[in-house]
Amino acid sequence: MIHNTAWIPAHFHLMFGGAVVIMYFAIAYELWPRITGKPLRSKRLARWQRWLWFWGMMITSIPWHITGLMGQPRRVALLPPNFNAATRHAASTGRTRLAISAPCSRSITAMSY
Repeated sequence: MIHNTAWIPAHFHLMFGGAVVIMYFAIAYELWPRITGKPLRSKRLARWQRWLWFWGMMITSIPWHITGLMGQPRRVALLPPNFNAATRHAASTGRTRLAISAPCSRSITAMSY
């Protein structure tokens, strides 16, 4: 049973931090040329940014989902002992991808202005 486990906030963050934010990027990249009257200079960079965000969210949230399925309760700062260093490293790698992807969207729109 996943009630009151870490799976619930993991799923919430994946849906609102992943799916909804990717939709915001898509809307911004579609409307930016209409608002400014200038085309995006690099649609290729926009595609890379979107996939970087997608895989960053997946890599960050999947270990969180796993700990929830293993029974870790919500609102607990300490990870269970069987949550090994490789899984922590994977979550950190995903976080790094997100940190690279977010400013990349700013540069895409700034280059097109």
